[in-house]
Order: sequence, then structure tokens, then C-alpha cells
Amino acid sequence: MIVRIIVVLAGALIVAAACSDGDSNGDGNGTAVPSVCDQADNLQQSVDELAQLDVIAAGTNGLTAAMEQVRSDAESLTVLVGTDVADDAAVLTDAIEQADETFSTLEDQESLLAATADVGLVIAQVATAADGLKEALSFECG
Repeated sequence: MIVRIIVVLAGALIVAAACSDGDSNGDGNGTAVPSVCDQADNLQQSVDELAQLDVIAAGTNGLTAAMEQVRSDAESLTVLVGTDVADDAAVLTDAIEQADETFSTLEDQESLLAATADVGLVIAQVATAADGLKEALSFECG
């Protein structure tokens, strides 16, 4: 009798797990909230892609798209982090805003060529700020 109860309970748990919608944030729409560490990894990946981008070949559109991905990943991460790393998150936000300001002056390939040094500098600043935030999160993400 006890074995039968255990089997029935185990079966019920399996069915419940199979029917779960993966909704870890409780909003009922079936979306799972990524962890801080997952978001930090996403940010690192997009920053790496930005840093490795052949800016001249990608042009202003490619540069803008890569920067938009960094911004999106940074925003997703900063809403998850605690106040203990708020200063590091603010440094990253400032670096992204500086990059946006620099990129806003780029209208075409010629202006991109003329601003290559400035573009490289702001990309390096974004990468450094992202590294600082990731380092600050190392206590949580290992």
C-alpha cells in the first residue's frame, strides 16, 4: 500500500512538472527570468562581439546594431543587480551613453573612417566598464 502511494505521488509530480509553463517570475505568461549570472554572460558576449567588430567593414549600421545589443544586455542585467554593484552598473551606463554620443556623429563611411580612433576608445571604455561590473558580480557568479 505504501509503495503504491509513493508511485502515485511520484507520478503526480512528474505530470505537474511536465505541465509547468516554465514561468519562474510568476507573471503567468510562461517566461522564465534569467539569472544575474546568465545576464552577465550575455552582456560579456555582446561586449566581446562589439570589441571584435571590424568597424570599417561593418559600417555605421553594424556598429549601431552591436552597440544596441550591448545596451539591451546591460539594461537587462542592471535591473537584476543589487545596490552593492550599483556604482559599477552606473559606470557601464555612462560608458554606453558616451558611446551613443560618439556614434551619433557618424553619418556615413567617411565619418566613420575619420572617427575610428574615437570609436575604438569608447568601445574600449564600454568593455572596461563591463569588465568592472562582471568583476563586481564575481562573488555571485563565481
